[in-house]
Amino acid sequence: ATAAVGDDVWGEDPTVHELQREVAALLGKEAALYVPSGSMANQISIKVHTHHGDEVLMGWGSHCVCFEGGAAAAISGVQYRILGEGGLYTEDDLAGALATAATEAVDRRGEFHLALSGGSTPEPFYTRLVIDPRYRHMPWHDTHVWIVDERCVPDGDILHNFTMLREALLDHVPMRRRQFHPMPVL
Repeated sequence: ATAAVGDDVWGEDPTVHELQREVAALLGKEAALYVPSGSMANQISIKVHTHHGDEVLMGWGSHCVCFEGGAAAAISGVQYRILGEGGLYTEDDLAGALATAATEAVDRRGEFHLALSGGSTPEPFYTRLVIDPRYRHMPWHDTHVWIVDERCVPDGDILHNFTMLREALLDHVPMRRRQFHPMPVL
């Protein structure tokens, strides 16, 4: 190995600095942060997107619940709300918990942040949030939607996750464009 190295604890590793600069430039961001594990990335994401006392909705089999133990409580002061039973939950379990969590967050802080995945699996659920009258009380005016995964295809492409999310959900709820936070595509 011929890479220049330094003490990463003290921020002196030139190879890590170069990687972070390159990724920030690729994504059009001011800066990027390299973290060495998925667990560390999960906990940073939870810390950045929550407030002390929040709940994070999780399925029983999720990595955060099964392998990261009490990290979210210790680091971020949040707790998990486990959905369903035996590792499985229904759309009703999720939609009910989501509507409750959204309303509680808006009551406490005036806004709710919702991180959503793309792909074909969650699409029927997003459509259900629009058409099922039981979920029409979602506080969309006070909700910010963040897409947390994306495919390297142009916006508008049938495989583009944000396009699917916009067509299935966001175009049908009372939200302003500044409340949508798509992930940039390289």
